[in-house]
Amino acid sequence: MRARPYAFLRIGPRWVNMCMVTDIEEHEDELRIFVTSDMARLAGGDAPEAIDVARRFSVKDPKDIDRVKRWLMLNDED
Repeated sequence: MRARPYAFLRIGPRWVNMCMVTDIEEHEDELRIFVTSDMARLAGGDAPEAIDVARRFSVKDPKDIDRVKRWLMLNDED
């Protein structure tokens, strides 16, 4: 049995396990998504844009930004 549920969300060219997202920062027209080191290795594997040393990637497409925000609102536990 898995310790954590998997919640994969397609963001741009990669699938991201949202359970392994550690932080999301909203800047003017982009979201910066920070992930754990295990997720950074998985998501950076075959993707055209590798995840950088800080284990983050930027989302600039408005449709993807809306998709992430909708996922966050639907899975808010508070």
